[in-house]
Amino acid sequence: MWWIFNDKGNIHTETGGDPIGMEIRAQAFAFATNDEVNSMTFYNYELINRGTQTLFETYFGCFTDGALGDPYDDYVGCDVNRGLAYYYNGDNFDGDNSGYLGYGNSPPAVGVDFFEGPYPRL
Repeated sequence: MWWIFNDKGNIHTETGGDPIGMEIRAQAFAFATNDEVNSMTFYNYELINRGTQTLFETYFGCFTDGALGDPYDDYVGCDVNRGLAYYYNGDNFDGDNSGYLGYGNSPPAVGVDFFEGPYPRL
């Protein structure tokens, strides 16, 4: 899948900030394999500054919803040496809770890794 989004559209109700003119071209893809890669999704983002300001010391992040089934028994962590963020269930059974459907026995865990960091466009 491929899509484009930017910050020039609607009112910024959450931040109240002005748009800076950032365009993001996104691509999501996966592979059909017989190993762990079959359970992974990959995302590629190209950020293009369409605004009039030159951005210095710019930071960006990636949001993932860390709820695994019942979100009230999940934990999050990171492995700094691997550059890996992860979240997992607090026990080996993920039950239903407050309308959230659990995974039951052997709930999954999720890891988020930046395989390749940002690079300047020349």
